[in-house]
Parts: sequence; C-alpha cells; structure tokens
Amino acid sequence: MTDYGFGSGGVPKVELKSTRKPVEPDKIQRAVEEGEELGFVPRSPSKKTTKRQSSDTTPVPTSGRRRKKTEPQGKILITGPERVMQRFRDLCDDRDLPYWKVLEELLSE
Repeated sequence: MTDYGFGSGGVPKVELKSTRKPVEPDKIQRAVEEGEELGFVPRSPSKKTTKRQSSDTTPVPTSGRRRKKTEPQGKILITGPERVMQRFRDLCDDRDLPYWKVLEELLSE
C-alpha cells in the first residue's frame, strides 16, 4: 500500500490543547439570575406541552406558534380554468379570509 506522501511512519497524532478554563456551576447560576433580573429571557426552544380538553381525547398544543387544532385537517388540490381560479382568489382577497373559510361560506349558502 502507498503512503500517499506522508512517509512510511504515517501521520503523527496531534493532541489539541484547550486554553479555556472550566466554569464553576455556581458562577453560571449567578449569571443566569442576574440576566433574568435585567429582563433577559431564554431563547432556547421550549418543550411543547400538551393539555387534554375535558370532552376530547385529542391533545392540544399549549405552547409555540401553532394554532390549536380543534378538528382533523384535510387537503385538496383544485385545478380549473385560470379565470375561475382567479375569481376565487379575488373573492378571498376581497373578504380578507383564507380559502377554506370562503369555501365554507359558499357551501353553506
């Protein structure tokens, strides 16, 4: 086997030395407390907790940016003439509502 230009002795092992000193846990805790006093909040992702509703067995997210799901969601893909699709988009824009709400209104008429 060839030495790939490193010589027959192989590559010497390199040991990395850190110049950082370990931080004491009580110093970290004091820094966190001082930060909280100054109004800083943790930016790490929070754990999502779920809460069960009394009448439903489906867990509902209680944190995060997602909306609470109250019913199962479905998806459809509609293909049609551009003029019809544009009229529907314009209708939704005029009412300032999402597509599904306008569709629900049209179906209930």
